[in-house]
Amino acid sequence: GGTLFAQLYSLIDGVWQCNDYTYIESGTPAAALLISPTPGSTLTGSSVSFGWTSGAGVTKYQFRLGTTGPGSSDVYNAAGATTTALNTGAVTVPTNGGTLFARIYSLIDGAWQHNDYTYIESGTPAAGILNSPTVGSTLTGSSVSFGWTSGTGVTKYEFRLGTTGPGSSDVYNAAGATTTALNTGAVTVPTNGGTLFARIYSLIDGAWQHNDYTYTAK
Repeated sequence: GGTLFAQLYSLIDGVWQCNDYTYIESGTPAAALLISPTPGSTLTGSSVSFGWTSGAGVTKYQFRLGTTGPGSSDVYNAAGATTTALNTGAVTVPTNGGTLFARIYSLIDGAWQHNDYTYIESGTPAAGILNSPTVGSTLTGSSVSFGWTSGTGVTKYEFRLGTTGPGSSDVYNAAGATTTALNTGAVTVPTNGGTLFARIYSLIDGAWQHNDYTYTAK
């Protein structure tokens, strides 16, 4: 189904002249299809080889694998390298229980076409957990740094601290800013003996999950 280029040379008076022509091959061009592992399946470990069909009329392939959406390549092929092979060989993949986005490009007649797929990583996603200061404790002063675990499969965090109930943020992060850090740095907190409500959000597979905690101000 691709294009064939024909060139006919004629030797006239010792000089070559040529005429160019094109033909369309029989058949129908078709982009490659990802076939292994089975698209949509849950991967079984941290090392996986991805494979695809040859398609029809395809001259090159490009395979990308990422965690941030279709076409992302933070896991594999960030450089956008092309290949004529039909598999990646062993690829190291995350094991956080999150979604992996796979894209296979096919170069047909000088134009790139692509098909998108998803996989589920092995492992179980888990939200971050606040671990410092000790949850439920009485704070010791007006300046405190709050910290949390990384969780599993978490790409961003949001920490809020307030006095008016779970999820309030009148003490810290009223703007709802997100971070990839695992602590707040120094935060100025009240010293009136009241209750402080802390909430840590974790972004897992594009959805926010949260855990709530309380502290007592000094």
